[in-house]
Amino acid sequence: MFPVVLATALLAQAPEVIAEVRVEQEGRPVDDRVITALIETTAGEPLSMREVRDTLSHLYSLNRFEDVQVFKEDAGAGLRLRYVLYPLHPVDRMEFRGTLGLSEDEIRRVVTERFGAAPPARRLAEITGAMLAFYRDRGYVGAEIVPRIEETHNPDRATMAFDIRAGSRASIGRVEVDEVDGGGRPVLGGVPIRVGDPFDNDAILREVDRYVAALHARGFYEAGASHTFAFEPDGTTTVRVNIDRGPLVTIAFAGDPLPEAERERLVPVRAEGSADEDLLEDANAAIEDYLHARGYRDAEVQYSRTEGEDAVTITYTIARG
Repeated sequence: MFPVVLATALLAQAPEVIAEVRVEQEGRPVDDRVITALIETTAGEPLSMREVRDTLSHLYSLNRFEDVQVFKEDAGAGLRLRYVLYPLHPVDRMEFRGTLGLSEDEIRRVVTERFGAAPPARRLAEITGAMLAFYRDRGYVGAEIVPRIEETHNPDRATMAFDIRAGSRASIGRVEVDEVDGGGRPVLGGVPIRVGDPFDNDAILREVDRYVAALHARGFYEAGASHTFAFEPDGTTTVRVNIDRGPLVTIAFAGDPLPEAERERLVPVRAEGSADEDLLEDANAAIEDYLHARGYRDAEVQYSRTEGEDAVTITYTIARG
């Protein structure tokens, strides 16, 4: 329902004659013909609530106003209708002020990647929450952010501003790495996370991912890792990393020969750094297609998995037929 500010007690009276119609925006009269042409109430005519409602509907349909209100005021022997327009102020810029702690480019990138370069004002609280989470992930656990929308006029625009006080940054005070092999035995880990470095969760994640990729390259295709962190009262952070190497995976071939030059291409376990079932099944089909294309129409391929103590052998058995 459109907001209409009219005295309820007066509505029951006989219709009054409209002496004057005004349209205002931010304290100034409006003479825009696009707007005035939509006003259906006319001076000299009796007040019609249907015409008032239709006028409000027309004005809202322009999608230029956040709110439209109409006021009924005494005007001599008749009444004055005053339409007050509250324009939309779309955000066309963002500003980050204060002691940022991090580079403005980095902060802006995080916001724009998720919310766009000019997000609507209604998402201000959501954006602030995302920024606080970002600061926390970078070690600024006590960061304070005060958001505001600053409106400008002629044209009607707005700046989304954030006053930031990053505070002090936590350092890494303790690193705990729990790494086991395929048999569950402890292994001396080599994740390069150092005590004393500024805490940066993204950097830690990159190092963990890089270490797991290195394990994949060495044949531990089922290796995986996770990490957690906790901010301590002394301003440091404890980082805990859990790494499961999984078994060492070897690819073998049995039965009829398959050219050495084609094995890596058809069974791209090393290139993909993975030995999941979908990839193994796709490789099985790829070998069969390769053989069929070379005239071995009855060729069949089966793969099997042989588990060792801390190793796995995947064997493709080829029958050309």
